[in-house]
Amino acid sequence: MAQCPLCGRQSDLLADRGRGGAPMRNLLCRACGLIFRDPGELEPDGAAGLYAQGDYARMHEWPEFAGPGKYLSKYARRLLPLFAQCGMDLKGKSVLDVGFGQGTTLYDWRLTGAEVNGVEPMPQYREAALAAGFEAWPDLADVPSDRRYDVIHLRDVFEHLAEPVKFLTGCRNLLSSNGMLILRTPNSARPWTHRRHPCDWFDPGHLFTYAPWHVSHLLGRAGYEPCAQDADTDIYAAARPGGAKGRSLPDRGEEIRRAYELFARWHWLKRPAWRLGKLAGHWKYYASATLRRLGLFRPERSD
Repeated sequence: MAQCPLCGRQSDLLADRGRGGAPMRNLLCRACGLIFRDPGELEPDGAAGLYAQGDYARMHEWPEFAGPGKYLSKYARRLLPLFAQCGMDLKGKSVLDVGFGQGTTLYDWRLTGAEVNGVEPMPQYREAALAAGFEAWPDLADVPSDRRYDVIHLRDVFEHLAEPVKFLTGCRNLLSSNGMLILRTPNSARPWTHRRHPCDWFDPGHLFTYAPWHVSHLLGRAGYEPCAQDADTDIYAAARPGGAKGRSLPDRGEEIRRAYELFARWHWLKRPAWRLGKLAGHWKYYASATLRRLGLFRPERSD
């Protein structure tokens, strides 16, 4: 088996199927627990070939570009505590949204009072953003080198990067002196947070699936100091430039293997349990609404 690209230790086969049951070998590092695509499957073109040939675009049904909304999206509200922990007020700040996709977060940052630019390789989304009045580029290298941003945001981008440290370093060079990088990526230590079949957890475009300690390690190697992290479901991490490089990786490969095996064994219970939870939530909402209309229930006011 291939060596781990992070710690150099040996790996084992974790899964041989990906989304939709397609053949796809995902390896697990015995030591640090990194999950990564078998490099032999990506040769000779590597990760670049997957995207350049348009294969990844054909694997998905892409939604239409979003329009402006009145309120922040649920995803943006999830990020607000991380900004608060890092002492970042977005009003009047400049934001570079990397991989903005259908554009929801572009409008989110605009609602907070920030000035927003974006990077998006998918041409249909990039053209829609330009038509909506946003400045956008196809690649991080195309962003003018004299630009500086207070926030750089990566949503579901990190797991697609063949050279994450190089990419993070490029982001750091575009940050202002007191800037902040914030990202979200799937969490290999919490596979059961996804309402999917185990095979569907491995997206063909995901070269790596990280645990929180991998993200901290890579941020450190790229010269960042993490200032906030939330890993209850996916990994939400925020960092500022200036961290010490070379953070150590713990030996937690067996922990990741056990988490995945537990998910693979009991995943069939997840969806009905989730549906029951939704039904219970709806019942509670409609019951309380009916009681309020009848005047039998009035919530206490907090002055």
